[in-house]
Amino acid sequence: MLEHANGALSTITTSFDGVVTTAAPIEVHGEIGTLAVPDPNLFDGETRFFPLGGTGWRTLPPSAGYAGAGRGIGLLDLVAAGGQRAPRAGGELALHVLETMTAVLRAADEGRRIELTTTVERPVPVPLTPVDEWSPSRR
Repeated sequence: MLEHANGALSTITTSFDGVVTTAAPIEVHGEIGTLAVPDPNLFDGETRFFPLGGTGWRTLPPSAGYAGAGRGIGLLDLVAAGGQRAPRAGGELALHVLETMTAVLRAADEGRRIELTTTVERPVPVPLTPVDEWSPSRR
């Protein structure tokens, strides 16, 4: 269980034990429905939403990110920041993610709540941009 700075609560369940599944690589279950996102290793695919009380999944149109991107896009985004903005995947975020992951492990081992010592501002969202239009070589 994670308690976020804004008061939201998250429960993370992971497993590599299943023989087969029809679930998306990541599902987020919330108060108004379920969001199924595509494999984050491929940077492409459909995002689907099943509303609470609904009768089926609907595909959501892309609204942010580098369309058609692949591995390495985070590094290119870091370089593109060029001191004009904070990098989206910079050192502060990396440290906070690392502390969060180790705190989850410590909490499980020690059976107690672990307070984090780091914090990070939410990165500026990536506007929906086709990669070929964004490429630094086209600037």
